[in-house]
Amino acid sequence: MITRRQTGGTVKFPKNTYRKELLRKKHEFLSALGLHSQKLAAVERSSEDDLTAHLQEQSVELGLSRVVHQQLREVEYALDRLASGEYGTCADCGDAISPNRLQAVPWARYCVNCQDRIAA
Repeated sequence: MITRRQTGGTVKFPKNTYRKELLRKKHEFLSALGLHSQKLAAVERSSEDDLTAHLQEQSVELGLSRVVHQQLREVEYALDRLASGEYGTCADCGDAISPNRLQAVPWARYCVNCQDRIAA
């Protein structure tokens, strides 16, 4: 159990629950990257029209792979923070990240207020 300060008191985080969820997401993202790689490797050419369609498909697959790879990096970073005891603490303001946010996005680095400010 991890305890973090939050305005109005402390919040307790069930460390094993978040660890299991992060590991599940890591596996999911690794599997997705494997599928994207298989699709990219399986491209066959038969005509110019097919080549154009395959290039468009490859472009989409590469874009998806970039997004999944970034999410995988975020999950791995969250696992590192969990191991170091920093998990659940906003990387910007230092307050606790709400349990609701961590349930929705277990790899979240920032509390909702800081994330909104950073995204703006």
